[in-house]
Amino acid sequence: VVVDPSFSPTASKADAHLRIRPGTDAALALGMAHVILAEGLADLDFMRTYTDAPILVRTDTGTRPRWTFTDIGEAFIAWWPEGDVLVPASTERLGFNGDVQPAREGRYRIQVGGETVEVEPGFVAVRRELERWTPEATAEVTGLDPELIVRVARAYATTKPAAILMGGGANHWFHGDLTGRAFALLAALTGNIGRSGGGFSVYVGQYKVRVDTSPWWSPGGTKAKVVPSIYFVRGRTETMHPDVPYPANGWHGLVCTFANMFVQAMDVNRLHETLAGLDLVVVVDHQMTETVRWADVVLPATTWYEKTDLTATPLHPFLQLQQPAIEPVGESRSELDIWRELVRRIDPAKAAEFFDLDAETAIEAILAAGAGPGGPTEGITLADLQAGPVRLRVPDPDIPFLDQVDRLVPFPPRSLPAPLEATAAFLPTRRIEFYKEEPRFRELGETVPTYKPPFDDGVHAPAEWPLRLLSPHSKWRIHSSYANNAWLAEIHGGRPEVFMSPADAAARDIETGDPIRVWNTRGEIVAWAHVTPAEQDGSVTLYEGWWPRQFRSGKGVNELTSSEVNPIHEVHFVGNMWCPSTGWKDCRCQVERADGSNAAGSNAPGSAAGDA
Repeated sequence: VVVDPSFSPTASKADAHLRIRPGTDAALALGMAHVILAEGLADLDFMRTYTDAPILVRTDTGTRPRWTFTDIGEAFIAWWPEGDVLVPASTERLGFNGDVQPAREGRYRIQVGGETVEVEPGFVAVRRELERWTPEATAEVTGLDPELIVRVARAYATTKPAAILMGGGANHWFHGDLTGRAFALLAALTGNIGRSGGGFSVYVGQYKVRVDTSPWWSPGGTKAKVVPSIYFVRGRTETMHPDVPYPANGWHGLVCTFANMFVQAMDVNRLHETLAGLDLVVVVDHQMTETVRWADVVLPATTWYEKTDLTATPLHPFLQLQQPAIEPVGESRSELDIWRELVRRIDPAKAAEFFDLDAETAIEAILAAGAGPGGPTEGITLADLQAGPVRLRVPDPDIPFLDQVDRLVPFPPRSLPAPLEATAAFLPTRRIEFYKEEPRFRELGETVPTYKPPFDDGVHAPAEWPLRLLSPHSKWRIHSSYANNAWLAEIHGGRPEVFMSPADAAARDIETGDPIRVWNTRGEIVAWAHVTPAEQDGSVTLYEGWWPRQFRSGKGVNELTSSEVNPIHEVHFVGNMWCPSTGWKDCRCQVERADGSNAAGSNAPGSAAGDA
């Protein structure tokens, strides 16, 4: 089953293609969960044992009361109907003691802090939300056939095991977290977590790290300061978490490496505003990218074919050694050599302490970090890697959350390289949480998985800006890398194309090959049209990664995107674990022929929008 707004190559191979309206994935998951629950297909024992479903919530405040037990002290609580008594929901071990089967439904009156309060299991709030997502209601939001929604829900619930794989497209929305929570609910509701072949996996985003490199990253107890790049683009927000180490005096300089920010960053116009206030911009790269063109100083980096490095991926359990095929060209250096020389110039003592190493010794240090008894790199040497790829010492199959499901170890497992206590703060119950009691979740009506319309619908009214602009990843390049490769560009049409449906094109008198203007209140670009039935009405696609110089307008797709930060993403802060996500796909626009001779509507050239 493939969920995709477009008839993509992947969708063409599916048994069922759910051609969903862009940005409505969460509604689909909730609608499927409705069917699964209503038809008795849910694994409610899994929900009771491993999730927060039975933990009691006050109906007046929406918070979880704690209770002090004489033997274990303060704990979250559940109600055991058979024993007519409150029982602790331990944070030391999943499940409940003995034959205790706490309630998932009902309302109860208990004494808390000297007052009588009404409580209900957290699952009640989840079930209440799901009740409104009938197949018909889900179809109205998603544009899918109600019968198809029911059929796919039944197939998912009755296929064991079943896996959900969420790609970057579903994640790149202002409310992308709600999509993730809704599909995670599906996986838990069917008991598909902690089982080989099951699970809910995110293909892109916070990548899984297999080796604990924190001793090497932070030698001597130093602590790296990580500020999400969106704050560099946008600046402080009113709801920014206090642990974000935002510079007290603002930004004064930028050293950019491993990135082409002026192509890939959302809301590039704001990035230009930030740049105007900087004293120095240094870019490390091996090509004359758009970002390099904005630099005061360029430090030439080696390519992948001129340096030694260690590579890994969350997609398989092998380490590989990247080895140079040629010597560095000209004055280029590897990034490690560049940082080592910069530190030596700034503080020779720190250079001797932290950077007295080359690539080979750095790799040996990383291997040593995971080489303890039972560690993932135990027994693996640099010589082994020089001979070829080496499998990490990890279980086969390597099943996420197996300890939790089989041995009742509390959630979450450690997410490397962060310490466990940092990410455990996300789950105070130490269970999979589908009810979030933190104040901001309650204030914004997001205590349980729900659906909210795309953010940009509130900025660009759909009646005036009828087209959603999607900017997916191209299979012919890696983001903006290789966009300037003529052979690969030729495969991709040779120039930036905006894919649109025949109906949307006809309404604007647009044909394939026409130069077209794409704009909203943030900016505008000029590209070329590609009319295809693979696109659905009301949505256009422009693959991300094209460099601005390849557009007729000299400006790229991120002229139109927003850097707005979702306050929910700021409730906690652990770098690369809980921090602001990005909403590239959450964007509305209008399209017309570049010569203006079309019927696009009121937002014509010369309007406020056109002059933006």
